[in-house]
Amino acid sequence: MSIDPSRPPIFVRLWLDFAACLRFLFLDVAETNDDRQQTDRRAWPMIPIGLLVGMLWVGTFRATWKVFGEIGSLRLIPSLAIVVLLAVFTGRPMLRAAMRLVEDARGRSAVHRNMPIVGQNSILLMVLVLLGHFVLILSIQELRGWWPSLDDWRSWFNWMYPRPIYRPLLLTPLWGHWGVLIALNTGRAAEDADSLTRAFGRHLSVWKLAAYSALPIFLTSVYCSRSGNFFTGPMIALILLGATILFSTIVANLRGGQSRTSALSAGLFTQMTFILLYRAFWPLIER
Repeated sequence: MSIDPSRPPIFVRLWLDFAACLRFLFLDVAETNDDRQQTDRRAWPMIPIGLLVGMLWVGTFRATWKVFGEIGSLRLIPSLAIVVLLAVFTGRPMLRAAMRLVEDARGRSAVHRNMPIVGQNSILLMVLVLLGHFVLILSIQELRGWWPSLDDWRSWFNWMYPRPIYRPLLLTPLWGHWGVLIALNTGRAAEDADSLTRAFGRHLSVWKLAAYSALPIFLTSVYCSRSGNFFTGPMIALILLGATILFSTIVANLRGGQSRTSALSAGLFTQMTFILLYRAFWPLIER
């Protein structure tokens, strides 16, 4: 087997893919010459990055809950801390992308392509998104923890089960990043799409998306199956898949293809849809 000397070692390629995804998800800046040369990057690290963000959410919630406690049986400060973390770090580029989308849905304003257009609609959207996250996270109930019994095959994964109140916090960013992948594979890239968007979309396929979906579907299925009903998790995944494809298709048609703005907006849409579905399916999850 011949080795291409011009091709970096596998660990270097994995790191470059990871760094490219971090830049795509968290650094909403203008494209550089180095970015234009990244034509061979893959989007697979978005899933583990989403899990790491979920762990950060859980850690932040737990720390603020321990320090500030509850106010009238409500975890106001911990829920607010997650919203602040979303607004200033983990979801800031997604919010900026959504603001660009509502103010310039067809992507006609090249001047504002890499910055939000602040207007009445975008401010209203930002308030609704942050308020929605706050209310939904605040509404998650603190129940007595449950873990599968020793005669259940799921007991092998008991070490993966945090307390019930932390589970949606762990899953929400994971599904948000999954939504970005779905959007990148929905339709063609827009004419003004940046190089990373084109590279990610070019290397995605239905089979790769199926493989990338294994972790969020598995975790959601085991976390949402207290009584052994494993249909709840896949049902949530199917609803998210249909909603995200529909959203991404509509946005892509408006903007002439997928771009970083449309992909990140789809991720924010999927993230909020998941936590809404989790709350709606609560009777099935915790019965």
